[in-house]
Amino acid sequence: MSAATVDEPTPTETFDVAAWETEIEGRLHVLESRVTEELRAHDGSASCLADVLVELHQVKEGEIGCVAADTDGDGEDEYVVRLFLVDPPVYPFGTVAVFDSDAEYQRVFRLRDLFQGKTVDGSLMFPPEPAIFGASDFNGDGNVEIAVTSHRCGAHTCSVGVWIVGYEDGRYVSLVTPPEEWPQGVIGLYEAENQITFRGANGDGQNELVLRQGGIRSAGAGPQREATMTLRWDGGRYALASTVYDPSDLRYFAVRDADDLFARGEYAAAAKLYIEAVNGSGQDVEHFGDATELRVYAQFRVGLAYVRLGWFREGSEAIDLAIGMSPTALHGMAASRFAGASGLRPDGMDGVSEGCVAVAQFARENLETFERAWEYGYGNPKTTPEAVCPF
Repeated sequence: MSAATVDEPTPTETFDVAAWETEIEGRLHVLESRVTEELRAHDGSASCLADVLVELHQVKEGEIGCVAADTDGDGEDEYVVRLFLVDPPVYPFGTVAVFDSDAEYQRVFRLRDLFQGKTVDGSLMFPPEPAIFGASDFNGDGNVEIAVTSHRCGAHTCSVGVWIVGYEDGRYVSLVTPPEEWPQGVIGLYEAENQITFRGANGDGQNELVLRQGGIRSAGAGPQREATMTLRWDGGRYALASTVYDPSDLRYFAVRDADDLFARGEYAAAAKLYIEAVNGSGQDVEHFGDATELRVYAQFRVGLAYVRLGWFREGSEAIDLAIGMSPTALHGMAASRFAGASGLRPDGMDGVSEGCVAVAQFARENLETFERAWEYGYGNPKTTPEAVCPF
């Protein structure tokens, strides 16, 4: 699943982005200066800035405002402080900053440093409503990591960002190896119960980061299911090890899971799941997609999986069955085009690639029907004509 997003203001002629960012920077600087002043006055803070954070109206019930921990390994505590704008322009903004005694308690890091100038719609990124999850040796490597979350709600759905930050080679860096949809090390999630858990991995003293991915709570998003994402510490970074979706009785998700197996080259397992999707008792999605097209597609993919395994007789029979299930269905006609162009027969075929080119061409010629058959809401991935027959 791509990174979680919600509605954000779009710069227009009446919205001065530069002035907006300047105001945010200025107000955050005032807060940071006040924290530095307090820490210098007392050479640290036994209460972790409890009084000054109340004075600055930075205390949120049930949330951590400050953590003192040796985040850079120099034997002295740094102060990890959550700062936010009480009366923000447009919508909430804030940061989590680190103040270091070696720098006369000036701010030496904040989350925005990880973005390296990355912009969204021309606007420099600020984390919305940040919160300190904790500062501890989460991964068992003997160093302290800082875990930070952010929270934002749109019209229907709340999203959560997760950062894991550590000190490395003289600077604070993201300790997450992100897939493409997680820019600059922020893990994007939709809100869910028990969202973030660190747990022991394999009894080796290190920890896995276990995250719950929620769903989009909007009718237009289509059918949704939550998932458990496990990130494993590899000695230098947390990297995504697995994504396991919650069980669903919808045929659509059975086909999606079979597609994932097919993409990983697990053709026998994919064929088994496609067959279950065709013949099983899975429920069809109301108001989305086309139930007949989905079943014929799944049967066609059974044949493709068998072809991948070199089982040409079984593949030929499976594709003939897809054609016969609904000869007038788009995917039934596409299967027929494949059989003709590939030279498919029980003992082999002349051209798999040619067959798939014919399928994609046929789908593009009937694109409106194709897109209607695969319309499962904006919260689900789009299926392209080329994806039906990926050879």
